[in-house]
Amino acid sequence: VEAEVMLKGEPGNAGLIFRVLRPFEGVNGLVGYYVGLSSTQVTLGRHQDDYAQIAASDRPIALDQWHHLRVELTGSRIKVWVDREESPAIDVEDGSISEAGQVGFRTYQMRAGFRNLKVT
Repeated sequence: VEAEVMLKGEPGNAGLIFRVLRPFEGVNGLVGYYVGLSSTQVTLGRHQDDYAQIAASDRPIALDQWHHLRVELTGSRIKVWVDREESPAIDVEDGSISEAGQVGFRTYQMRAGFRNLKVT
């Protein structure tokens, strides 16, 4: 899953949701993963009747610029790249949600732009 994301303020975050199994039941009913960008870090979390952060990578993310975000799913392994860097910012194993699901975009307490979504 790939997309370009532009953060347009602080203090929140914006990014991709994926393997979403229950998309229409509100934030605490959502089942799926979320990879988010904020001005200071990249985070990966799991929504499963509540939100739990799985991993974070501290790194500056410039506001008002497009950032390439890529998520690769291989079985229970989740890798996240930012701005086409050679090494992933996040590389973890989490098999809590292994079913295929929907993909989308999410913001939390900030305005953000989103373009060029690709799902392979």
